Amino acid sequence: MPYSRKNLVLLKIQEIAKDKNRPLPSSRGSVAIGGPQEALEEALGPADEEDLHVVTSAFLKEGSAADVWLYQVKKTSSLLAGCAPEDLPDVVPVVKKVMRVAPRYFRNFGSCRNEHILLDLRKDFQERFQLWKSLAHPSIAALYFIAPRELTLFQEYCENGNLREYLKQSLSEIEHIRIVEDILRGVVYLHTRDPPVAHGYINPGKIYIGHAGRAKLGEFGLSKSVAGFSHLVPSITVTGMTRWMSPEYFNDSEPGLDTIPGDIWSFGCTLLEMITGLIPYHKSRYDTQVLAKILGGVHPGNPELERYPKGGEYPQEYIGLVRRLISQCWLPIAKRSSSQDLLEQVTQVLFRLHQAPSEALKSTYEPLPISATMSIDEIFSCLTHYCCTDVTALLDLSSIGGHRDINTRHNNIYHGRLLNGTEVALKVAKNFPGAAELNPVLRIAHELYVWSKCDHPNILPFIGAAMFHNSIALITPWMKQDDLSAWRQRTLSTEIYLDICAQISDGLSYLHSVGIVHGNLKGRKVLMSDDMIPKIIGFDEAVFLNPDNALQFDRELVRKVTTRWAAPEKLLGEVDESYRGTIESDVYSLGMTILEVITGDVPWPGRRDFHIIKSLMEGERPERPHSHLPDEQADLVWDLLTQCWEEKPADRPTAAEVRDKLKAIIDKKPAIRSSENIVGQ
Repeated sequence: MPYSRKNLVLLKIQEIAKDKNRPLPSSRGSVAIGGPQEALEEALGPADEEDLHVVTSAFLKEGSAADVWLYQVKKTSSLLAGCAPEDLPDVVPVVKKVMRVAPRYFRNFGSCRNEHILLDLRKDFQERFQLWKSLAHPSIAALYFIAPRELTLFQEYCENGNLREYLKQSLSEIEHIRIVEDILRGVVYLHTRDPPVAHGYINPGKIYIGHAGRAKLGEFGLSKSVAGFSHLVPSITVTGMTRWMSPEYFNDSEPGLDTIPGDIWSFGCTLLEMITGLIPYHKSRYDTQVLAKILGGVHPGNPELERYPKGGEYPQEYIGLVRRLISQCWLPIAKRSSSQDLLEQVTQVLFRLHQAPSEALKSTYEPLPISATMSIDEIFSCLTHYCCTDVTALLDLSSIGGHRDINTRHNNIYHGRLLNGTEVALKVAKNFPGAAELNPVLRIAHELYVWSKCDHPNILPFIGAAMFHNSIALITPWMKQDDLSAWRQRTLSTEIYLDICAQISDGLSYLHSVGIVHGNLKGRKVLMSDDMIPKIIGFDEAVFLNPDNALQFDRELVRKVTTRWAAPEKLLGEVDESYRGTIESDVYSLGMTILEVITGDVPWPGRRDFHIIKSLMEGERPERPHSHLPDEQADLVWDLLTQCWEEKPADRPTAAEVRDKLKAIIDKKPAIRSSENIVGQ
């Protein structure tokens, strides 16, 4: 039997990925399963483009889980085999998304120790997106083609971006409510299928605006598809979904289950953001705090009390409708309205507005707070003037490859050399729009400033700053070894492990002595040198204990919290604009990092974030790892860790005391209380 067009296209994509002459991805970081952008574009030569009917292609952006391209293809392309040609223009824009996967799971690297995990990811990818591909509705963004082996999909291109971006424009009241109607029509279509389909993650970032401002539901779970495979896709941050999730999503019986009532809850959260310009739980900066509120029965917001976007002139009928809808969306499951009931209410109001339209509704939404209005050049000039050496002219550009060696959510890291031969790492801020309070350029500027103040054997040295790829790069020595989270798998003596922990404690003690709180200490923030000296890195979450004496930024950066290492007061406490990290919360994280070194595993292994939050709310701490320390040292080390994890921050030891006690355990002699001065105490 001859191959179908779909099979021919899949074979072509697989041939491209298997081409042994294609450049291999770099050794660290994450890459698209089909290879870097340049490799794919080179592989799609004229013959391939003819087969796929590609007219033009261009790289768009790096998403959190995938790299995104815009293709222009002829309407006869096999990618559009399921579409009626008479409904298509001669050339059709198509979005291509290629999921990024850590290089050690990339097949050209040979056999990997957990190859079955990659196979599971491909299977999940196929099942999740095959469902999306089967859907056909004007309010659903079309999915044209899936290549699960390459973790690639081709979907409909929506020219006006996502809803969150679109709401920054001036819209009439009818345009505004029609978007609500479109969303609900898509939801009703999903919920009335046989069997019903739950979207699972309705929010303005996953709703696209196409021609004539019509809204379409999309992104059926690319982020969720990698939730169980975060070590394969290291740049993804799955916790960002928390704010739009319903309480039942976090129950103990069936956690993480997408449901029809859950979609209704998320739709209410979307309405809240549309009418107020505020994300759900906007007063809580960390997702871990959001989790605590959800588990405590707190609603995402109060539409009766929240401020509305500056300059917005909402008719009372529209405001009343949205408030009613939101309140119905957040009722207990048994009382929560159906999507059909919500749609009926919207269409009634829309009909009345068509009969007697009021003045245009202007939604001059203020964007999410950004940290600076300066250009990159202005920021760089300020940094090099006050704190950093400009080493741009010292870079040997020929030594820096075209592909990133490591990819994170906000930065790309490259391996290169200075003109004198010194191997260096270039941490380059991604410069993309819409980053708002997580602005990568401002975050790396902040990190540059903090790092420039540090000088200690257990802190990775800071070399300077440079302009690279039209962005700001932080320059440090290149470390050949892995971070502590990967390096810890080695088999070494207990004394060596404890000595490494003592050195980390010494580095943290130094930071505290000069008035710096690290803010995010964990195994991934410690690199190991060739001579087994731990070097603390990653100061993007750091704060000064005396901020009045530091270079100021015009806005407070939103800070990330990593649940497994963070102190309870950071996870569960209320945070306002004046919040600063503390020495005590650093010591708590130090205790978790020591546990990570000793056990060779992350704290709270096998538990999801919301389970950890529940445990902390009940005063629990990680279980004692009985098999990892000799009996004569186990009690002493465990007593020290439990001191680091005391509920009251004031009851925790200082980092210097932790260091001294570890050294005493190694030397089998009692430690004396440290008299080192700690800034801010």
